[in-house]
Amino acid sequence: MVKSSLSSVNLEITAECPMGCPFCYCRSDKRHHMDIGTAVYWVQQAASHGVTTVMLSGGEPMCYPHLEKLVYEAHQRCGHVVLSTSGYGLTGEKLHRLKRAGLDGIFVSLNGSVEEIHNKSRNGFQLTMFALELIQQERFHQFAINYVLMQNNADDFENMLALAERYGVDTLSVLSLKPDVSNHMEAVPTQTQLCNVAKLIARYHGKCDVYVEGCYPQLVYQVQTERHANEQFTPICGCNAGVHTFSVGIDGKVAPCRHLPFSEKRETLEDYLRSSPVLESLRKRHGCESELVCTATRMAQNL
Repeated sequence: MVKSSLSSVNLEITAECPMGCPFCYCRSDKRHHMDIGTAVYWVQQAASHGVTTVMLSGGEPMCYPHLEKLVYEAHQRCGHVVLSTSGYGLTGEKLHRLKRAGLDGIFVSLNGSVEEIHNKSRNGFQLTMFALELIQQERFHQFAINYVLMQNNADDFENMLALAERYGVDTLSVLSLKPDVSNHMEAVPTQTQLCNVAKLIARYHGKCDVYVEGCYPQLVYQVQTERHANEQFTPICGCNAGVHTFSVGIDGKVAPCRHLPFSEKRETLEDYLRSSPVLESLRKRHGCESELVCTATRMAQNL
């Protein structure tokens, strides 16, 4: 068996989502779900290579008809299961059943502290706020907000920190903007906004952890510059796609990350790890951490 450093897998379990958010990178299709057999198979494959975290995404995972069964299977085999949601379709009863099935954490997508800001990029603000209240009451092991940093919400970041504290959120996860379904990427934050957000993160010592995803080198670099060697914040600089994580699409094809257009049809994870030219290229680029930091630094300086 190929020696693996994989720790997580993302399953894109459905394309169905009624929200119709303006910036979304998914093409909604209410008829298109991952077959439950396919989903369980790739959970088994992931577990056999030491993966301990299963992330469920969509579309809207709450629209997936086999969600409880998949959560149970993933929890039994890998141990830690989380999902991302807009809040659509959530009820206290459904949350309780999912927790009982083995769901460990929920990431709620929220792009603004008030409806006016949130609705510039996402829909369903009231649904999302209601979801935060429900999840706060249920007390999951992991409760996070996924916050996509954009030009139209970056100036609201301090208010987002306050909101996260108010709802008892464990982590405010700051994500980079991805191309939408038409492969466009509008409303990218300005350099000034990035610097201001980085300063807020560096100076923040509240109850909520702030995580900047590793594939957001511009912001990671700015935070490192502001915070220097502060051990309270140790971001991973560089993308982990194909090295520590991989993704499975609705069609059962595997890829380093759902945001990379390099999906492959493979019968087993072993075959994918052993013979994928894309993974081989990614491994070479992840040769050492110092190279990743240098790469991120150059990208940030070229903004």
